[in-house]
Amino acid sequence: MRSSITSLPPQLIHAFTGPNCAGNPAWVVPVQPTADIHATAAQYLARPGATACALLLPTTHRNSSITLRSFGPSGEIQLCGHALLCAAHWLWSLGKQEPLHFDLPACQQHIRATRLRDETCLALPSNNYRLCNPPEGLAALIGQRILRCARSTSLPGSLIVELHSESAVQDVQLNAAALMQLTTDCVLITARSHRPGIDVVSRYFTPAYGALEDPATGSAHCLIANWWRGRLGSRQLRCWQASPQGGWLQAQHMGSSTRIWGKCSTL
Repeated sequence: MRSSITSLPPQLIHAFTGPNCAGNPAWVVPVQPTADIHATAAQYLARPGATACALLLPTTHRNSSITLRSFGPSGEIQLCGHALLCAAHWLWSLGKQEPLHFDLPACQQHIRATRLRDETCLALPSNNYRLCNPPEGLAALIGQRILRCARSTSLPGSLIVELHSESAVQDVQLNAAALMQLTTDCVLITARSHRPGIDVVSRYFTPAYGALEDPATGSAHCLIANWWRGRLGSRQLRCWQASPQGGWLQAQHMGSSTRIWGKCSTL
């Protein structure tokens, strides 16, 4: 396993792609156990286009597992859904068998990846929340009435904010500096969609992590699936992340875990 992983070529993969959207790009890079992890991640993140870098290391911790460490502009990411999706897609394209098992040392999780037709499916830890008041001034900043707000108890530093319509979510224009003055939390904005083929829409603003808006976010949809299950049920939700790049994915709350589906491509 060690030689087969570390001898493979790096690849830029786009996760959560679909009609008229580019999804979220990540470099998938195999590295030797003795490599300077942080320097390698910085090297690939300096290249244009990618929002994350997934470093794959062979491991002897579990016989069939691969260690994955994800990095973004602000440093190591505990759990990066689109990096996992890209890594699984890349390994399958090179002939690896499913399912794949990933060890994530940053969050001490073991993630299983399978294929569902032409999509990659991840079983991620579910994301819980507690209702709270929105930060003072947030409604005025986003220019929309906030229906409900909650703080994630599983994804530290994240708020989920529900607006009244899909168009309200799409119309939000935020300034990174202004948002950072109100809160250092990432802000996940969501609303129900009434368009055919879409259940919920969202956007995820992350200035504290080096980018104003994340193009498409797997881990955030663990929170979205839990948020909407009281009204839409624990069924498979068809989700559109309405960032400028756009992302298509599906999410289903399964109790202690949430299943995330998405397509990948090299574009």
